[in-house]
Amino acid sequence: MPNLIVLRPGDANEVVEAWKINRNKLQHQPVALVLTRQNLPTLDRTKYGAASGTAKGAYVLADAPAASLK
Repeated sequence: MPNLIVLRPGDANEVVEAWKINRNKLQHQPVALVLTRQNLPTLDRTKYGAASGTAKGAYVLADAPAASLK
């Protein structure tokens, strides 16, 4: 569908950020907020990246372990 913005949050923190994006920036555009019915955990944001990166479209959740870079 042309001009449809699709937001697919990964956890509850991203759902909150997606609602903020929808409410504050996309008031005059069609938006589909695609949610899951699975029992997904809410990520610990003290350990992982802040969900506020959702507004950028993508963000680094966690850096790769140093051993995997070899």
